[in-house]
Amino acid sequence: MNLDAKTIRKYFDGISDRDLQEFRDFLNDHPLKFADYRGVSVPYYILGEGEKTILTFSGGHSGPWALYSTALEFEREFCLAVIDLTSCDNLDGLNGRVNHVLRSEGIDRVCLMGQSLSGIFAQAYFRRNADRVEAMVLVNTPAPKKERNKKAALAIFRIIPSFLLIPLLKNKLSKMGKIDVPISAEIEERLRFRMALLRHDMDRVASKKALLGLIRMIFEFNEKDAAPMENIDRWTGKVLIVTSEDEPYREDVDILMNHYPHNELFSFPAGGGHTAPLIHREQFQRLIRDFLLYEG
Repeated sequence: MNLDAKTIRKYFDGISDRDLQEFRDFLNDHPLKFADYRGVSVPYYILGEGEKTILTFSGGHSGPWALYSTALEFEREFCLAVIDLTSCDNLDGLNGRVNHVLRSEGIDRVCLMGQSLSGIFAQAYFRRNADRVEAMVLVNTPAPKKERNKKAALAIFRIIPSFLLIPLLKNKLSKMGKIDVPISAEIEERLRFRMALLRHDMDRVASKKALLGLIRMIFEFNEKDAAPMENIDRWTGKVLIVTSEDEPYREDVDILMNHYPHNELFSFPAGGGHTAPLIHREQFQRLIRDFLLYEG
């Protein structure tokens, strides 16, 4: 990502110098790595040197740098792998890219973490590699449901031109980011920066090809992964499910708890919706750290 003066003027006007400098420092101090998978370049970060590896994902409409605040927090105690799946359009490809990166980095065991869209990627990877996963954290993410796949939807998405498809997605993401609770100036600034970064990525990272690939993976996830996993009772890991009282995917929590054993549930209060983890960032990060570092 190039954080030049033109980019700052277009996307980050009004963002505090402090936030911009923190983000600039992250980009400078954490260069992206690239792995070649069957002729496709897969961008990723490997950050920190902790004994446990947290594996998470970006793709479709945001770059891996969108997780920079999470990276800055967790790289002190964990190894953090962030893999960009923007070039992927099927779950076999997702699985292949992720395992190729992990092999190239000598990583055998992981703790999965997925929020919203990346929670779909996390579940898809877990279902195909449970033996490599010691824990999973799912945050405000949907469960696989066959009924979500509307037969005509993919065909409609294919014919919608890019200049209409991307604004439609921007509008949906904006609605999901709506909050209904008083927040401090510091949190308001945090949310403002997050939305500025999302607008940047939607213009610079998202494309019709990437979005169609993302939609295909979601459809495949809903179709193939809706049934409970076989032999899941043999898995000895643990799962943390994080939601909020007014989260759009709240109704999926029971399905997630039925699909994945040894689970714990944590719910934020109403008012923050899909953005509750960002509003309650310190509490959220402490929750994940405690869950992954301490047995029980």
